[in-house]
Amino acid sequence: MSRILRLVVETLGHRGVGIGRHQGKVVMVPLSAPGDELEVEIIESHRSYDEGRILRLLNPSPWRREPPCKYFGSCGGCQLQHLEISYQRREKEKIFSEMMESGSRVAREKIGGILFGQEEFGYRCRLDLRVVWDRGPRVGFSRRGSEELIPLESCMVARKKINDVLEPLGGFLREFFPWRVSRVEIACDDSSWGFTLFLARRGRETPPRERKFPEAARELEGLRSICMGRTEGGRVETLWAREGGPLGVWMTVNLPGHGEMALEVWPGVFSQVNPEVNQILVNIILSWAHKLEARSILDLYAGMGNLSIPLSTIASRVMAVEVDPRAVENGLENSRRIGAENIVWIRNSAAKAISDLVSKGERFDLVVLDPPRAGAKEIMGAIPLLDPKGVIYVSCDPATLARDMAIVQRESSFRVQEIVPLDMFPQTYHIESASLLLRPEGAQWS
Repeated sequence: MSRILRLVVETLGHRGVGIGRHQGKVVMVPLSAPGDELEVEIIESHRSYDEGRILRLLNPSPWRREPPCKYFGSCGGCQLQHLEISYQRREKEKIFSEMMESGSRVAREKIGGILFGQEEFGYRCRLDLRVVWDRGPRVGFSRRGSEELIPLESCMVARKKINDVLEPLGGFLREFFPWRVSRVEIACDDSSWGFTLFLARRGRETPPRERKFPEAARELEGLRSICMGRTEGGRVETLWAREGGPLGVWMTVNLPGHGEMALEVWPGVFSQVNPEVNQILVNIILSWAHKLEARSILDLYAGMGNLSIPLSTIASRVMAVEVDPRAVENGLENSRRIGAENIVWIRNSAAKAISDLVSKGERFDLVVLDPPRAGAKEIMGAIPLLDPKGVIYVSCDPATLARDMAIVQRESSFRVQEIVPLDMFPQTYHIESASLLLRPEGAQWS
């Protein structure tokens, strides 16, 4: 039998879940806001906390707003649309600081205020969607807390071009019915004109050659290419590409003394989804590298060159390490097109690359890493063996960042000099950040 109780929400947890206490026990309630007075049903009980859902909003928080998106509360993509954007950012800044202080003992004064772009909606240049097949394809996100699909007609955090594609996408995917496409990624230029499709499938079926992609592509204005791979990784096949055009989409960064530089992102290759905040991130990295007078730079988890290529404009030598062969090929093509001749691309895991470089006696002024959400636990103890002046760690997960910062500070003389959180993903609990670590002899920072 379920329990129903009254609850006042006190704080926001790091996954965007409201937290209150009932008779001394923590109660976690999604979609609630600090200051809410609620009638809550307990749906799952654990030893140290309960999980609840809102039955009635008795007295709303002053920070609550009507969520703008009709899918909010069902769709699992966003968690914070019911909160005013200024409050979202204030809470993210607070949560991030608490996680850094408790998880890696970083002093509060080392943590900057959260930086953000102008757009709280319409900022995403890439959307990764599930496809579920019934009588035909349905495209959308998973329902919050389950595998059930919420079909989407539009997404408020995506660029207009992506939303323009969503409506005709179902009809287009019917052409792929025999392959049971399970995921589709739509990516668009930061100017929102051209776009690409990356289709993922399960199994090893080979796409039929007789499919009439040019005819299908004419129905989708601005389509540059269609690529396909498997959900578990492996080779990516270009099914169709518009003649005479780029394979991917353009992401532009503005670099001091160089003006605008357009980087191409191929379908299926990772890139940051928020161009405006990515520009802020690149500016921070370049500023730190410039202050360190870094002439030789190692960029780990380099992707298609989002940081490597801008860093090449201020360094004598950049070594870019990336395990994904397609991303390396994409990065090499970007380097050739831009004329960045001082970048050496290495296709390898970060751990193996560091081991090889240390054995060869290589040294770098600066090591930059931008690992996936799981972090870089396996390499943090080895980075100091490259004898850098500084380390810059770009993270999309505060929990793994705190863990990795604790490792490097425990196992070396590096200490956190500065951390800057960034609101790369408004309306969600996710927090991007850039951290600078220096050795004590290099810790005098002006």
